[in-house]
Amino acid sequence: RRYLEGARQDVRYLLRYKKDLDPDKSYFLYNERADLGGASIPMFTMLEIRELTGTPEYDELLRRLANFILFLQEKYGTGQFKSTYYYQGEYELEKRRGWESDLYPGEAMLALAGMFFSFKYRRYRVSLDRALQFYSASNYSKHHAFLPWTILAFTSLYRQTGEKRYANYVLRLSDYLLTEQNLGERD
Repeated sequence: RRYLEGARQDVRYLLRYKKDLDPDKSYFLYNERADLGGASIPMFTMLEIRELTGTPEYDELLRRLANFILFLQEKYGTGQFKSTYYYQGEYELEKRRGWESDLYPGEAMLALAGMFFSFKYRRYRVSLDRALQFYSASNYSKHHAFLPWTILAFTSLYRQTGEKRYANYVLRLSDYLLTEQNLGERD
């Protein structure tokens, strides 16, 4: 019970930083930053509380954060997730710096896989399918920070659906990760 109360206390703390983008999207703005990971990671806690307790106490916030993640995916129109929304006063950081986070897309995909598990809304799976198409064709599978979260996301999706394409993607990413960790020259 104390761990559950600790998790709820963490969420209450984060709520001090919640901002609304519009009537159906929310994000957390902390230290002049609002990004994909900042919306995704808190969702893990809220989804776990929901699963453990069976209560809908965070359902509306989860939906709003998921909509924010989907909004950031729509920014490029390719299935790729935009890493930041607001970063120290800038809305177009990625474009100006040519930068994308290796870490945030996997976190977002895992949050959406959790949303699909909990709510069964098709839009979350559609988003994950678009992401799978984009990230399968890109060089992201070679980025170590991208791999663990993404492997977890598509393992979850495979468990939920039984679709082999998700398992095949997980195996491809896992094989690369294990090879690099155990056989790579620089490691």
